[in-house]
Amino acid sequence: MSLGVSMVLCNFHERMFQTIAYELGGILLATPLYVFVFGTSGGQSFVVMASLSLATLIWFPLHNTAFDWCGFRLTGRLASDRHKNLRVLQALSHEITVCLIPTPRWVWLSGHIWREACLIDLALFFAYALDEPNALT
Repeated sequence: MSLGVSMVLCNFHERMFQTIAYELGGILLATPLYVFVFGTSGGQSFVVMASLSLATLIWFPLHNTAFDWCGFRLTGRLASDRHKNLRVLQALSHEITVCLIPTPRWVWLSGHIWREACLIDLALFFAYALDEPNALT
């Protein structure tokens, strides 16, 4: 089925640069906050945050590429032409799926109980969502 529109995706290098820059910014913001809230050492906090970021670095470009591809196939729109509601759906689907990755890591690496781990992940979700340049537009 041809829609008469060619699909342009960010290439792999662009996706990786975008993701790495975003995760480094998150580590710089979240690590000191984690130290302050939980009274852990900076080193322990960094290991926890870096481990979670690494998992996200792997998942984020895969998720976005799959979402862009499916979105184009279903709507015929490029990612840049996506309606705001679909952008919100993409962000929510990313955060929900990425939540499945870090929660066990929070428990294992930091010793938090499952409920605390879920609450921390939820707090990071909101912190990262507000850090997103287009979150409020």
